[in-house]
Amino acid sequence: MTISKSIGKLVLTLAIFIVSLSPLAASQGTIILKNGEQFENVKYDTNNYYKNIRISLEDRIIELGFDHIEKVLDLDNKDITDKVLKKRDVSSGSGEIDDKSEEDIPFFDLTSSNTPVPDSDIPHRYLVSPWKIWNFAIRFSGIHSIPIGDYYEGINSGIGFEGDFRLAVDHHLALRFIVSRSGMSIDDNLQLYSNFPDNEITDHKLKFHGIRYICAVEYYSHTDKNIKDFSMWYLYGGFGAIQHLTSLEVFFENTSTNETWSEKVTDKQSKFLLTGSFGVVKKVSEYLGIEGGVSLDIVSVGYGYNSYGERSHQYSYIFDIKAGICYFFK
Repeated sequence: MTISKSIGKLVLTLAIFIVSLSPLAASQGTIILKNGEQFENVKYDTNNYYKNIRISLEDRIIELGFDHIEKVLDLDNKDITDKVLKKRDVSSGSGEIDDKSEEDIPFFDLTSSNTPVPDSDIPHRYLVSPWKIWNFAIRFSGIHSIPIGDYYEGINSGIGFEGDFRLAVDHHLALRFIVSRSGMSIDDNLQLYSNFPDNEITDHKLKFHGIRYICAVEYYSHTDKNIKDFSMWYLYGGFGAIQHLTSLEVFFENTSTNETWSEKVTDKQSKFLLTGSFGVVKKVSEYLGIEGGVSLDIVSVGYGYNSYGERSHQYSYIFDIKAGICYFFK
């Protein structure tokens, strides 16, 4: 029993130690240092065991001890220093605090490529891009789909549409969920005959299209470092499925009664696919952007035989050209 209690105390002690080492959930706000430097609208987290704070900038990460921190403000400019630093004594830091007002401190906008690097000996303030300048977006676009490969022999390119939901993970990564319909056409060389002399085939319609469902991970980079401009270029890759739907509708007329009717048959086949895409977004208003891009889908169509008579996995492709609009939510 004594051994069990000892082991229990040891496990509890280790758990408390591990929790104390782990940083708090990342927060966002303004960090003001004792030397006058300010980091505005930045993401940060703290480690109360080692008494330090980690500030995440767009191009680097800065780690400082609590004794360098003068004040921490939230996004509403409310002083949360005591809460973030666990009610430390803000007057316990070593050295003299420079009592310059905010107006006396030079301001450097690091979001502009024309801003010079400030002298490290001079107190200064920073304005950097926030962790995310948008949270999610929706997009609608037209697409021109070009099928390639043996599986799509006799299938011609066509116009369709696509929509997606984009969720920002951080300032460079996002998740995409895409649904598209490709209105590709099929060569119609059918010669149809009726088995009943009185039932004449007057017409028929043969259609083909593909519906795709895709999940993807996107890397994006803003082309303008202005924190209000979401213009960007992006790359994404993912996987999903495509459902091929072929339909044939035949129109009949009874020559004796002049009665007309139609009969329709459909065939569905689903295939696994991998996708990759490149595109750009250009901001045209506060929340609206125009987007253009291209993508290539690799469709797994099953097993077949190559020119050497060997059984192997077969692939075909769909190349898409896209243009549309997207709406960003901050």
